Amino acid sequence: MIISAYSVDTAPTGFAPCWWPAYSIKSALKIAKVLSERLSDDKRYPSAFWVIGEKDKPICKFHRGKRYEPNETI
Repeated sequence: MIISAYSVDTAPTGFAPCWWPAYSIKSALKIAKVLSERLSDDKRYPSAFWVIGEKDKPICKFHRGKRYEPNETI
């Protein structure tokens, strides 16, 4: 089991949800941005990459390299 302070989460279509651990807010933001840019054309990842903080609270989300607030529509 990996314990981390932050994570980047997504729910790809047709697959189990994926997550990437991060140990700081800075690294979580970088992971989400890079993944959202790199996988923007991959149809398995149509949803945003969410940056999740303490107590499972969403901090923001990235879609195709652009940052959005948790309540913003993509």
